Amino acid sequence: LADLVLIDAPPVLGDDPGLRLLPLADGVVYVVRLGETDSARARSGLAALARMDAKVVGGVFLPAGDFAGARTVRMPGGAPRGAD
Repeated sequence: LADLVLIDAPPVLGDDPGLRLLPLADGVVYVVRLGETDSARARSGLAALARMDAKVVGGVFLPAGDFAGARTVRMPGGAPRGAD
């Protein structure tokens, strides 16, 4: 058995597979692509997670285009920090 299983799910906006996977997860790392996801959509996604009682344990801001330079954010509750 694994100590940690990471599920890479589609966006959590609307009625999509990402929301249907939530009951299988102990926590959620919320990922936002800077320059592509506006603040209203980011808040809408967080609201969808809250409606599903998801435990958001961290966040990642990805630059537009690729994953180089991604940064992590510490969330309330002591989520682990990623490499800076």
